[in-house]
Amino acid sequence: MTLAFETLHVLIVEDRQHMRRLLNDLLQMYGVRYLLQAANGVDAMDILLGSRIDLVISDLSMEPMDGIEFTKRIRQSNLHFAKVPVIIVSGYSERSRIAAARDAGASEFLVKPISSRDLKSRIEAIMESPRRFISGPLYVGPDRRRNSRKAYLGPLRRKDDLDDLEIVPSKHS
Repeated sequence: MTLAFETLHVLIVEDRQHMRRLLNDLLQMYGVRYLLQAANGVDAMDILLGSRIDLVISDLSMEPMDGIEFTKRIRQSNLHFAKVPVIIVSGYSERSRIAAARDAGASEFLVKPISSRDLKSRIEAIMESPRRFISGPLYVGPDRRRNSRKAYLGPLRRKDDLDDLEIVPSKHS
């Protein structure tokens, strides 16, 4: 299936005008016709309340509401836009910031400077093969596991689970 970019309604949330313009130009190059822009998360929430949006691309660091808080508010809103895919873009690539975006419910994280190819492939992945949406007491957002292993047979899901096991030697050791 080929994504029909011309049908997407995209909201760009970025405090720097030159970056908003760059994202806008890239999206138009892909064929996106309906683009809205906001300079921060507060203005973006107002736009979401009154518009149909299929995808949000948001900067991480903004005032007065950053991309993490903005994403959390989207996910916890229980409104028509609660499940909209969110791509966080940032010049900060520390693992803690990426984890914070993921834990806030972001669908993807892209490190600036972003390439046209990476942005397009992330949008296609999100829109063509969306992950299952999880809503629980501690997390609301897309399933954080990118790939689900259908051959899973046991209780261990993560490599770290082995650290929690008590290893009992077998008779054949």
